[in-house]
Parts: sequence; C-alpha cells; structure tokens
Amino acid sequence: MTETESKTETPKIEYKTVITIVLALTSLWVATIVRLQNNVTIQMGLASQRSRAEAVAAFGKLTRSDQRVGYSLDIYSDWYEAQQQVYQANSNAQAARIAGDEDKALAHDAVADRWENLQTHLSGLTPLLSDQYDGDYSSYYEDLHRKSHFIYQRQLAFDREAASWRAKAGNYRTSIAMVSVSLFLLGMSLNINNWVKFTFSGGALILIGTTIVIVIQTILIPIQRTPETAIAHFVEGQTLSNKAFVAPEDSAEELTDQALAAFDAALEIDDQYADAHQWHGFTLLQTRLQDADSERNARAADDMEQAIALGSDGSVVYTNLGWAYTLSGDYPAAIEALQEAIDAEPTECTARMNLGLAYLANSQPDSSTQAYDGALACLLQESPDEQANLFASALIDLYDLQKIAPDTSDIEQKMIRLKETSASLKLVEGIAPTETSATISEVTYAGNIAADGSLIDEGESFTPGSPSIYTIINFENMEEGYAWLVRWYQSGTLYDEYIADLWTGGSAGQARIRLRGAPLPAGEYTAEVYVNGTLIESDQFEVQAGETAQMQPYVSSFFRLLLNHPIDWLVTEAKSDDGSLYISNPDDSSNYFWYTSFPWDGTDNDSVISGLMIMWYGQHPDMEFLQQGEFFLGGLANASFVPVSYTDENGIGMAAYLVGMVHQGTGHLLVLQAPLDEFSQTYDAIFDPMLRSLEIAPTD
Repeated sequence: MTETESKTETPKIEYKTVITIVLALTSLWVATIVRLQNNVTIQMGLASQRSRAEAVAAFGKLTRSDQRVGYSLDIYSDWYEAQQQVYQANSNAQAARIAGDEDKALAHDAVADRWENLQTHLSGLTPLLSDQYDGDYSSYYEDLHRKSHFIYQRQLAFDREAASWRAKAGNYRTSIAMVSVSLFLLGMSLNINNWVKFTFSGGALILIGTTIVIVIQTILIPIQRTPETAIAHFVEGQTLSNKAFVAPEDSAEELTDQALAAFDAALEIDDQYADAHQWHGFTLLQTRLQDADSERNARAADDMEQAIALGSDGSVVYTNLGWAYTLSGDYPAAIEALQEAIDAEPTECTARMNLGLAYLANSQPDSSTQAYDGALACLLQESPDEQANLFASALIDLYDLQKIAPDTSDIEQKMIRLKETSASLKLVEGIAPTETSATISEVTYAGNIAADGSLIDEGESFTPGSPSIYTIINFENMEEGYAWLVRWYQSGTLYDEYIADLWTGGSAGQARIRLRGAPLPAGEYTAEVYVNGTLIESDQFEVQAGETAQMQPYVSSFFRLLLNHPIDWLVTEAKSDDGSLYISNPDDSSNYFWYTSFPWDGTDNDSVISGLMIMWYGQHPDMEFLQQGEFFLGGLANASFVPVSYTDENGIGMAAYLVGMVHQGTGHLLVLQAPLDEFSQTYDAIFDPMLRSLEIAPTD
C-alpha cells in the first residue's frame, strides 16, 4: 500500500444537500411564522369583536339616557313648576297687601300653601333635587352619561389593542412573503450549475435572516392594553374637566384640581395612556395670553408632547401644543407645532390664526402676514357663525399680545386688518373694504336721552351698574347707500354690534345708538365705527367698577315699559285697571319694586304722590318722612320721591322710596322697599340700576 492510498479522504458536502437542509429549515420557519400570524390574527379579531360589543353597549346606553324618562327629569320639571307657582302666589299676596286688599292676599296665601305641599311630595322622587346636584342639569348629565362614556372609552381601548395586534399581523405577513421569496430563490439555485446559484442562495439567506430579525422585534412589541381602572380614572377626569369648563370661576379651580388628580391616577396605572396625557395637558391649558402662567402651560406642552410620542398625533393635539407653547412664551416651538397641525389638517383655521400670532410674537411680521392670509382664506370656507367666533378669538389674542408686549411690530395693523375683513364680510360681502369718503367729526356718550332729545348723564365715565349708554356719532361726507356698523369692545372682547340700514341721511347727520346691558360690565370700552368695511373712528369710554346685581331685561306690553331686574327676582304682573307690576326677591319678600299707572287729571307730582303717602301712612302709623327729592324717570320727566322708614308687621325696620310722577294725563307710582339696615346697599346695587334702565312709553 502506498503512502497516498493510506491517507483518509475528507468527505465532500454537496451543494444540493446543504440547500435541501436549508429548504427544510426554512419551511419549518414559515410554519412558525404562520402560526404566530394566525395567533395574532385571532387576538386581533377578539379585540375587534370586544370593541364592537362595547360600541353597541355605549350607543344603547346613551340612547336610553337621552330619553330621560327613567331619570325622573319630568318630576324635576313638575317640582320646578310648583316652585314658580309658590313664588307667584306669594308675590300676588304681597302685591295685594300693598294695595290694601287683605282678603285677596289671604286667597293667594292659600294657593301658595297648596303648591308647597306638592313640592314636598315631589322632592324625594328625583336625584336632581338632592344636595349633590341641586338642580344643576349640566352636572347631572355629565354624571348621567359617565357609565356610557366609560363603555365608549373601553371600546377605544379595545380598538387600540386590536391595532397593536394588527400591526404584528402585518409584520408577520411581510415576513411570510419574504420567506416565500427566499424559498423560490433557493429552489432556483438548485437548477443552476454555475456561480449564479450562489447569488440566488445568498439573497435567500439574507431574506431569511431579515425575517428572523423582524419576527424577534415583532414578538417584543408590547400590546397596548389599557387597564379598566386607568380608564375609570380617565373618565372621571374628563367629567370633572368638562364641568370645570362651564363652571363659575369660584368652583372651576377646585374642579380643575380634581380633574388633574384623576388623570394623574390614570397615568400612574398606565403611563402609556396617550389620551390621559393629552387631557391632562388640555385641562392645564389656559385660554388668555394676558393671564398666562408660563410654568403651567409649559407643563401642558410636555403632556401634549407625551401624547404625540405615544401616537396621538392628530391636528387637534398639535394645535393645543402650539397654543401651550405660545402661552409659555416658546414661540419657535409653537410655530413648529402649529405647522404640524396645518400639515395634518390644512382646513384647521384655528391653527392658522394661532400661527400668525406666534410669528408676530416671534418678531417675524412678514411670516405672520402670510399665516394670516392663509387663515383668512380658510375662514371663507366656514359658516358665518364660525367666522365670527374665529375672528373674535383671534382679536382677543392680538389684544392680549399688545398688552403684554406693546412694542410688538405690526400688531396694530394686524388687528385693523382682521377687524376690517370681518366688517367687510358683513357690509359689502367681500374680504376687503370698498371706497368711502365718510368721516366723523365727534363721538360723545350719554347715559340716557330725555323726551325732548337732550342728553342726560353725558360724559366718558359712567357709574357702576349703568344699564345702557348711548353712543352719539356725528357723520360727515356720507353718501346715499353707504353701509355702516358700530362695534363695542370691552377689554378686547366684542361686547355688542349694531349693523345699521344703508345710509339715507344726506352728506352729514347724527346717529344715536344705545348699548344695552343688564347692567353693563365694568371696564374700558372701545366704540368703533365702520363705513363700507373701513374703520373710520375708534373712541373710548368706561364703566366704573362697583357692586351690582346680575340682571336681565323685562318688557311689559300692558304697562308699556321696559326695565332690568335681578335675574333671580320674580315678576308678577296684574293686568287690570287697578293692576300693578311687582318684582320681588323670592328669598326675602321685603325686598321689592312695585309700579302702577292710571289716568290722572292732576298737573303736578305732589298731587299723585300724596295719595300713595296717605295709604302708606295708614298701613304704617310709625312712618317717618325724610326730605323730598327728584330724579329723572323712565325717559319721560322728573319724578318726585319721598324717602320713608317704618316698622313692618313683623317688627322689622323698613325703608322705602315712594315715587310719583304725572306725565301727559297719566299718573305713575313706584315703591322701592328693603330692610332699613340694607336699604342703602340694596339701592346702589339693585334699585338704582333698575330705575336707570326703566323706559316708560308715553301715552298715545
């Protein structure tokens, strides 16, 4: 045996054998991926089914609650009606006693007792009458729908879970397709005998390796499941946040704190809860630039960023993020976020308006102009009401920016442009003013106008509780057919607007327009006059601050008068020859305003007031009379009044003004009464605004 023959030959591995083994392993890999894909598809289907089931439950629940029958709202309505009847009967009794008719007063007392018994019966039949709700419909409806909203949020959670499974299933399908291609390449390589076969097999191995990476990454992707406890806290936070949005200022802060605590509790359970991050930020977010807390709004921005990072990246969250950055003073970040909002939804007009403001605050007036151009183009696609809302909010923002940064370049021009565009849309049905030669020589103000046309309480500063102010405008260079309007702004907010008929008064003339309030809020007012869309005059006046009651207007066609009265006081109107108008505090019937009128042949005020004084003295023999005085009443003439004090039937000291006036054959009598120790305060806060709002139409 030779040396060569004695050596052991190394076995040679055939290419086809290797590829066959790889094919077998790849087939097993395909089966594994298919199994994984089937599993996630099943899970996706289950989550989708749960979502649909929750959707049905939420819809059905909301439908049932909207019917309202099962929640005793009809009973509450009956109770409220009974309450009004009690007030009405008590008022009728008091008015009858003022007129000296005790029998009629006792009959009304009996009616009040019957209605009070019905109230007692109904009070235990509906939760709306409990201390928890106290008749607050908005609070009750929020709580009423809380369970339904929880179901809806659970549906969204199942949708998010289904989306997570769907993403995994998509990755597995991609992997299966890639492995199928690799099997094809491996099979092709078995039929090729040159070096090309290695290119095919190499490509196949790369695809297989890629699928291994994809599958491992897909397995590690967490499924987005939101625990029900987190959802419960989130719904609680949303409910409280919505209540805070409409609540009075004194209770809104407490509700906001409770809402934030609820969102914090939800995020402690699931820190990946995007909606909780977004609503936490939204609840922190403030609305006015002038009152902004930069630290608070920076926290709101962080919440919005977290929500976006977790997949909540719609136009709304980017718009809110941009506003949060604007309020916190980070204008470059605000610009970036608002651009994202517009990219996500090009018809988002609010984002475009806010972008113009952010550019302006960031000292980029040219870019601001372009942004406002886009906003105005966007506004033309909106309804007139939505246009008005967007213009109003944009002007408030510019007003606030001017207050906090008065040296901002181009801000006044931006405000005028928005105002004139808004006015032009109403006056000339275009976005730009048309030509006008009109000018204004003078603007003055008055609290009232006498029957002879003279101005009363003329000036530029008015006392607290002013019920109305006349704006007197002297026009020049007007032409027939000019369209004009007047707007009044209070602290940057549009308070009221008067759109006049087309001008027919020649080249010069005067307009007297009444700005009504109940009463007018205290603050600085700007009166602006527009002709054909052009702002031709801007002037200011003020209403002084002071304690006044919240009021509402009342019109009596029978007594031919209009006046404001406290919003919670009850009006009783007896329509007869000896009838009267009686407005009283339902919580304290000793506070009231009483009025009557009748034909009178006398010529002076003393002749009509003397009868009232005699009647009052007959009911209150201890009455003391103070010095008689005069004030202008009801747009007619001067009335005489006598301050009196006396003790009522319960031994409580009372004070009153007995008022009398004769005008064109009609006598007018008024009584203003309140407890003696409260009369001065009540007169300043309630009776004086009521008297100054009173308008009595002259007798035909």
